[in-house]
Amino acid sequence: MRLAQLKYGFMLVDACIALALAGVITLAAAGIYAHASAARTALEPALQARTNGSAAMTWLGGQLRQAGALLPPATVDAAHPLSPPLQPALSAEPAGISGERLLIRHESRTDCLGSSRASGQLYFDDTREPALLTQTNHIFVSRTATGGPSLMCDPDGSGPATAQAFAAQIEAMYLRFRLRSSAAWQGRAAVSNWEQVQAVEVCLVLTGGRASACPSQGGSSPWPPRVLIGVFALRNAA
Repeated sequence: MRLAQLKYGFMLVDACIALALAGVITLAAAGIYAHASAARTALEPALQARTNGSAAMTWLGGQLRQAGALLPPATVDAAHPLSPPLQPALSAEPAGISGERLLIRHESRTDCLGSSRASGQLYFDDTREPALLTQTNHIFVSRTATGGPSLMCDPDGSGPATAQAFAAQIEAMYLRFRLRSSAAWQGRAAVSNWEQVQAVEVCLVLTGGRASACPSQGGSSPWPPRVLIGVFALRNAA
């Protein structure tokens, strides 16, 4: 009888230990899940910002490479005006707390938002064939109607009312320029002749990033993960 009682006593102790261990494991699993969920919640906005920034940098590179188009030859005749020289093809100016603002001129029937243009001054090439239309696009960072910072495009420089967001979660854009007359990168304020620009360095500050990390603001590599750097040569640089 005593042996049976001991046996059942051991079984009860074993069951209690098993239940306790199960509880500990359950709590640990819940903690791991909560930690993973919190990490995922924190990581997803960063990944989204990185994705948006990468898309914006690719788009900016395409815009910058087009800057200037090709300079036209001498005028054919008064009835067929040639597309005028797009000089300067590129310029920049301050954009308040959002960094700097780019102005890019190029020839295309598609503006910086991807919209087709069918009207405007009609120009011709030297064979009297209609030339592409001239675009003058402002690109800058601003806070949208929803309150979030975005990279904006103002097609044909028509004013803020026509600007539309291209990529969200971008806090600022800072620039440096390589000139034909200098081997060193120059900040916007140091450029006096925009026709000398041959390449542009773009620094995009993503949400949570620091503007001070951009090269034009004193930063140096390695750059933190919430800052993207791109360098683009102007295809039609003089």
